[in-house]
Amino acid sequence: MKTIVLITNIPTPYRVPLFNELDAALRVRGRRLHVIFGAATYARRNFKLDPASFQFEHTFLDAAVIQRGDSEKTTFLYKGLGRVLDRLAPEKIIVSGFSPATIKVYLRSLRSALTFGKNVPFIIWNGSIEAAYRPEGWMKRTVRRLIAKRATAAVAYGSRAKEYLVKLGFLPSRVFVGINTVDTSFFSRSTEKARQVRASAQASGVYHLLSIGYLSPRKNVHQLIELMRLLHAQRKDVVLDLVGDGSERQHLEALARSYGLEDAVRFHGYLQKDELPAVMAEASLFLFQTDFDIWGLVLNEAMAAGLPVICSPNAG
Repeated sequence: MKTIVLITNIPTPYRVPLFNELDAALRVRGRRLHVIFGAATYARRNFKLDPASFQFEHTFLDAAVIQRGDSEKTTFLYKGLGRVLDRLAPEKIIVSGFSPATIKVYLRSLRSALTFGKNVPFIIWNGSIEAAYRPEGWMKRTVRRLIAKRATAAVAYGSRAKEYLVKLGFLPSRVFVGINTVDTSFFSRSTEKARQVRASAQASGVYHLLSIGYLSPRKNVHQLIELMRLLHAQRKDVVLDLVGDGSERQHLEALARSYGLEDAVRFHGYLQKDELPAVMAEASLFLFQTDFDIWGLVLNEAMAAGLPVICSPNAG
């Protein structure tokens, strides 16, 4: 059975179901999926995964990373990638983004073409978008253009990601949109079940505004606390639920205290996937005020759960 290799950084609760589906679809076609992860996890990731949920073949590389400042700036080095690729001898390689792994795959393909006259097909799976407030340096742009010339095709998260890849030099006919998503059936089914449980209890008469995400400066969570300061001056039947952890948590908690909002702003900390439907079932509205996200997957989760959403245009 021929092998399709997919290379990405770490396993996540929203990727594992996708990889399971891909493997099942490939096996019908006489192929199998093997996912190579740069590491098992890293500093800012608190989710717990059940190894039994991995229904696809996979390999974890040496967890070599470069940390620059906060944990959002983590670069995976993919140490030992070449040896694993030699062992697997894949028919095709899918590599996520324009990471060090992508550069290694590009150089491997170039070397094979120059030495053996044989091209190693590889596909870029990318979500990057062009944003005026995040300009790219000329070196990064040049490297990405070189990779685009050699790649066989690309899969983009959405229409804006496809536009970006075409500007790098991909033919539009070779860029396929594979919408970035999560396990939508889980959030739809589990949140509705949690709502039914809540419906049998007495209604509280309180409206819950919900935000889920990493508490970092670019998520602009302080704006939600400012919103609650203004809102709380007019009415007391609204609560802001903040789910997540991060470098800004202490600052945000202090800000809420300074406004006397200890009861109106609730910090739940990090919640695992199975714990999210309960807070979503309680919510009246989901807020996503990010300053920049390539693609805010939490929006997919919230909308699958049936929540109305107010969203920043910077969510990808």
